[in-house]
Amino acid sequence: MPSSTLQIYRNLDTFTDDQEYWKNYTDFYERFWGGPTSPYGFWYGSEYEAFQEAVCDYMQIERNQIKECLFIKENSEYFICPTISKKNEPPFAFLVDNIIPIHWFFIFKEKQKKIFKTHCILTRKIV
Repeated sequence: MPSSTLQIYRNLDTFTDDQEYWKNYTDFYERFWGGPTSPYGFWYGSEYEAFQEAVCDYMQIERNQIKECLFIKENSEYFICPTISKKNEPPFAFLVDNIIPIHWFFIFKEKQKKIFKTHCILTRKIV
């Protein structure tokens, strides 16, 4: 079934509680996988488990403490879309089956949007 996803990215500098975590995570991810997360970056076989073990060693955390995100890098700035939101935060991603909700195009002011095209994916970030 076709689906649409709205992913909301925030500048890494706007994260207060987890800023150091996300800096370390994105730095390690780029070293391990060679660049920011991508919808075309697939994990094969046991690569994901190897990544998780390596990130735990690098960040000195347990596997159940891993928080993951999608991220974009532009002009040496990182924009983060955590995969899970905290209880008091709005979600960073929305998934809808069979349609593209028209209101997604009107949620943010034009100056808050930037469009990135990657083949057949349209991504917006909050600036």
